[in-house]
Amino acid sequence: MANRKREFSVILAPGQQAADDISSESSGPEFAAAQRPHWRPWARGAGALLLGTAVVVGGRSAIERLREPTQGAAASAGTSGRPLFLSQAWGINTCTEWFSEGKDCSTKTTWECVQDDGSQDFNCCCKHGWGDFSYQNNRGPGTINWAENPSKCIDLSMPYVGSGVPFKDGHAMLASCAWGNTNKMWHMPLKGAGRIHWATHPKYCLGVKQGQGFVGNTLGLQRCNSNPSQWSTFDVGYGEPHEPHQIKWQTSPNMCLQVGGGQDGSPIQLANCQANDARQRFNVTQPPQPPPYADTPSLFCVSVMMPRGYEKGLLEDQYSHEVGIFQCNDFAVYSNESITLHAGSKTVNTTVMEGTLKVKFGGQWHSALNTDIFIRFWGKIVEDPRTWENKWTVKIDPDAVYFPSRLHEILRNRWYSGDPKAAVYLNNCHRGMHGPIEVVSQQGLRVYKKRWEECRHGEPYKHKQEDFYFRKCWALLNISKVNVYNLLFENLYACDERSDTRDGRHPCFSRQVSFHPFKSSESYFQCHRRGASMRWVTPMFINDQEPGPQNFHHA
Repeated sequence: MANRKREFSVILAPGQQAADDISSESSGPEFAAAQRPHWRPWARGAGALLLGTAVVVGGRSAIERLREPTQGAAASAGTSGRPLFLSQAWGINTCTEWFSEGKDCSTKTTWECVQDDGSQDFNCCCKHGWGDFSYQNNRGPGTINWAENPSKCIDLSMPYVGSGVPFKDGHAMLASCAWGNTNKMWHMPLKGAGRIHWATHPKYCLGVKQGQGFVGNTLGLQRCNSNPSQWSTFDVGYGEPHEPHQIKWQTSPNMCLQVGGGQDGSPIQLANCQANDARQRFNVTQPPQPPPYADTPSLFCVSVMMPRGYEKGLLEDQYSHEVGIFQCNDFAVYSNESITLHAGSKTVNTTVMEGTLKVKFGGQWHSALNTDIFIRFWGKIVEDPRTWENKWTVKIDPDAVYFPSRLHEILRNRWYSGDPKAAVYLNNCHRGMHGPIEVVSQQGLRVYKKRWEECRHGEPYKHKQEDFYFRKCWALLNISKVNVYNLLFENLYACDERSDTRDGRHPCFSRQVSFHPFKSSESYFQCHRRGASMRWVTPMFINDQEPGPQNFHHA
């Protein structure tokens, strides 16, 4: 009987990236003034590196060296002008140390990533490998499958996120596949030599334990940049990606990865390379493409634009690129003047709402006292026929980066076809709804249209800030609140929430529906490009868990 080949195939989702885990800090009382959020990578255990002084190398501090890209990094820059960050263009180890000291990307400069002040903060948050489109040299994430039995993949014995077991204690083994489980997925090098990053925490790599590079040694996880690269660098071969080939340990090219058996729990080990041993052969295959996001439930998305200032240009640029509200099923721009937005040959005229849009600032938080403006706005909305042609109405501030496809997805995963068939609004903050994005169902607006005067002449009108007023109004009218804490991520007025990127990458890589504020086109599209570059192997669901210590303050 002919020998049956035992090969592995790497099944990848093109362009997909895995979101990293989550970050730390404290909470505050209900309705208290929000603290500035701290996007700080989480340091696990006593092994966190705390540095009190700059590291001096060759007569210069690590900070000075950080500010100067190396010649090799300059040579590796792509056509876009961005360096290939895995070549350590700005000193990955140095920025890792910087983040481990408790630094974060919470300032206006590092949030917008527009004005390069030459600081270490800007380099690590905006130019560092985690800061802009990481893992450009790697495929993934994808599962590494056994071709003879594609239901079996390379997995880890432990730990999984939340287990409390140190990641380095896990070892690579064979186990049943689960496409939606990032613990079973890896970022593989495209070609040639490179690291194999764990998709759940890409700062961890598959590697050989230091000092144990012998036949039969089981591979495990290690910090990619905390250990010498020779323990975690593998040569995945050249030629066509779909052709079977060995994965060699670059430090000792006569040693290859090999499956230790065909059953669940069989270890993945080092072995002497054998050209004809099918247990050592891997190949890359592309999976079927997922269907495009369904354009349901239907969304009517609206922004209120000041007739003077930056908002007109910002919305015109969004219109030109067909992003934000202009990706929705229906959209409108409201203002108190008739204004035409231009995007090449395309135009859109504002819907006029009477009265001034100027507001006073005051109250406990010295915020906009804009309740009357938005009573007029929602009064116009309920008279707009597009409101009744769509299942949801979304009010979004012009300076909020917004991904309608993500809202579609979380609504479909909560209600069949995304339609609750009930009076509902989405609450984006555990302290109470914040105003940059407000989402109300069609049935909710039907209730509001009939009974809005109860709010205008009742207790809610004591509150002169729009978001306070409407959260009280909708409660009075029995429009149900559904907590969706992954609906909005704010910088200045966050709800104690932290970025879900715990390795220092920019917060716009987080798995959120919207981000706020970005008041220039350059900063807006910096954030949008980061968000649009992300893909996840698991669908987005409504997250109703309040941010707190139990989830590292990431809702």
